[in-house]
Amino acid sequence: GTVEQHGDYVMFTDVALGTSIYDLMALSREAQAYEAAEIKNALIRDDILAADSIGIYYAEKVDENYKVTGKVESEAQIDSTSKVTYNLCRRILNIMERNKIPFAEGKFYHWYIHPDQKYDLMGDPDWKAMQIHTDPSNMEDGEIGRVSGTIFIESDTILVTKTGANSNAVYHSLVMGGDAVGQLDLGNRGTQMIVKGLGSGGTADPLDQRATTGWQSNIG
Repeated sequence: GTVEQHGDYVMFTDVALGTSIYDLMALSREAQAYEAAEIKNALIRDDILAADSIGIYYAEKVDENYKVTGKVESEAQIDSTSKVTYNLCRRILNIMERNKIPFAEGKFYHWYIHPDQKYDLMGDPDWKAMQIHTDPSNMEDGEIGRVSGTIFIESDTILVTKTGANSNAVYHSLVMGGDAVGQLDLGNRGTQMIVKGLGSGGTADPLDQRATTGWQSNIG
């Protein structure tokens, strides 16, 4: 992969900082930390989706009782009845195991799904029946449940496109095994927060009227 630089900053005036009842720079740092994480996750997601080695599988069409009513063979066929189901989970797990995909941490595959997909999956009677046997004390952060060797984790970073039937939403959820993603270790040049207070601009800010908070990330 290649290393790309990303970042953003916010500028404050001395008047804003001096008259606000809030610590604007602290609030800005918090918001920008979230922004940096979201952008970094989205970039990694897009790289995964663009990989030549990725396998693509489509959710089947089901009725209100989650019984299969039709196959889906392309994004253009996806509509509101195409849902993530317990049956689909079992099928994908079987594909992973047959192809000897190694487990991720904890000897599980990790399936990242959108909150809308979570809503559909948790409505499946077969899913509900399986989760009775799941010990919630062993769940990871963001985990909604487990099926055999797969952990399901809710993520709002999942790519959503309007490429289904009649511009229906298509959710590009990700199922990953071990060593699915690699990232360069750039040390303190990876992602850093940069804060410059009033007076740090030198002759470019002769009246000490400007301060900034920002983040910079070298992602590769």
